[in-house]
Amino acid sequence: MAFKSILVVVDLDSEIEAITRLTEQLASRTDAKIHILGVVPEFPIPAFRSTQASKTARDMSANLVNELTEKVAALDKALPERASSSMVTGRLIEQVNQAVMLYQVDLVMKAAAGTQESPRPVFGSVDKRLIRKCPAPVWVVRPDIGTEFDSIAVAVDRPDIYADSDDRRDLALSLIDHSLMLASFFDIKTVHVVYAWDAVGADILRSPRYGISAVEAEDYMRECEADNRAWLDDFVKVATKRFGKTDAKLSPEPVFGRPRVVLVDKVEELKADILIMGTIARTGALGLLIGNTAEDVLDRLACSVLALKPAVANIVEDA
Repeated sequence: MAFKSILVVVDLDSEIEAITRLTEQLASRTDAKIHILGVVPEFPIPAFRSTQASKTARDMSANLVNELTEKVAALDKALPERASSSMVTGRLIEQVNQAVMLYQVDLVMKAAAGTQESPRPVFGSVDKRLIRKCPAPVWVVRPDIGTEFDSIAVAVDRPDIYADSDDRRDLALSLIDHSLMLASFFDIKTVHVVYAWDAVGADILRSPRYGISAVEAEDYMRECEADNRAWLDDFVKVATKRFGKTDAKLSPEPVFGRPRVVLVDKVEELKADILIMGTIARTGALGLLIGNTAEDVLDRLACSVLALKPAVANIVEDA
């Protein structure tokens, strides 16, 4: 696959240096149309009794517009002539979603709200809402990335334990597709396919009240690990066959534990520059971006994130 229409979102919190470099790279390696959207927040001016106070409020509003206009112009200047730009006023999420429909966007890019001096938390509240609510894939770029990516991690979950397994499997394959495309862009030879698995009833095994012996517990955990490793190996084989010969190799990376903890640790261990993941609401790897698990992961994650949604809207969101 290849991106055909990219929307680059710029707001007052955006540090555009990193996203400018990244967008330049994508522009040089794809024929995608690129549109830069500057979103000015609504700045209501109260009816002050003081003329000076009213003037100060208007000046602040004008300064905000000028600051954002300069950011958009600088990014536009760095891109090829096929890039376009516009400025809008309103709530960022609503304006982005309208632009996604207008320009038929298949990728939204935005600089994370974090700063180079404060690597955590990288994702602000607007970033998280955009990831949740935007219908297109969203790439939130941390502000201190270099000019090249060295490592890509993609988080997958096991779909065969759900009633809507076909839709979940399609999403997992879409994650792999996007990861291989980015690996091709950045000449990365290995894509790390991370699967955070947990054993059903693992807490019960540790309780003496159920009379499960240490041998039985160990055998149960060993079987769970073997089963989940086998699933991941089979999935990687299916994905490799599905997408044919590529320069990047898919490397299975199973890790035991709750995703909100072990996934972040694994991504850091792999020194991944970007994590590609889905946005189904559940406690597994595909659901990290909605609910408490999402908040925990995104608050700890120090790399960029590319978040995808399922191609259909009927995947059940688990509580």
